[in-house]
Amino acid sequence: MGSGNQKAIDALVELIGNAQLDEDTRLLVAESLGQIGSGNQKAIDALVELIGKPQLDDYTRFLAASSLGQIDSGNQKAIDALVELIGKPQLDDYTRIVAAYSLGKIGSGNQKAIAALVELIGKPQLDDHTQWQAAESLGQIGSSNQKAIAALVELIGKLQLHDSTRWQAAESLGKIMLEEQMPSVVSGLKDYLSPETYKNNFERFDKCYMVIWKCAQSMDYPDFYQVWHQQEKVKNRK
Repeated sequence: MGSGNQKAIDALVELIGNAQLDEDTRLLVAESLGQIGSGNQKAIDALVELIGKPQLDDYTRFLAASSLGQIDSGNQKAIDALVELIGKPQLDDYTRIVAAYSLGKIGSGNQKAIAALVELIGKPQLDDHTQWQAAESLGQIGSSNQKAIAALVELIGKLQLHDSTRWQAAESLGKIMLEEQMPSVVSGLKDYLSPETYKNNFERFDKCYMVIWKCAQSMDYPDFYQVWHQQEKVKNRK
């Protein structure tokens, strides 16, 4: 089957909507639409409809979400479907991870996609893998977005966090923050550069240092100095 072949896409769309289709075939069809349906609204509509079926097998939903991440960057209907999927409380972890991954592929600059990932990253019981993926996806689509930056700053500073997730949050933050946003980032992280954090949670100290050092290299020295000593001045006034 060739990419963009309309007859092939039409055949797959008709097939995937067949209520009598066995699950193994439906899996294959969903995967195939992701491979050949790039930019095709008919293919997108079929996958969106499939994802919304309440009795759908978990793995089929997983593959449909993955296919939407391949099929059309910026397509609002696909983004809306993934955002709705990611917020479902009963969704299995693997599908939530792939939905977050797919948003990172097609949701560049999309406020709805960014807001969904920010909300996801803030969930208290979120598993490490999903948190890592949400942080990575924010680094792909959240350029200069203040809510994304604030969420990543908060994530980096969390006491209990998997090392790889803290690293990914720092990496993503470094990608998306603009120079004018760096003062708020420094202000949010600088208190973690303490002897106590160094001794008790070196990974947190190290990643905060990494981000702050990047800011220090980009900011004018007087601006950095002012932000660094701002809280100290406030304390001295009290």
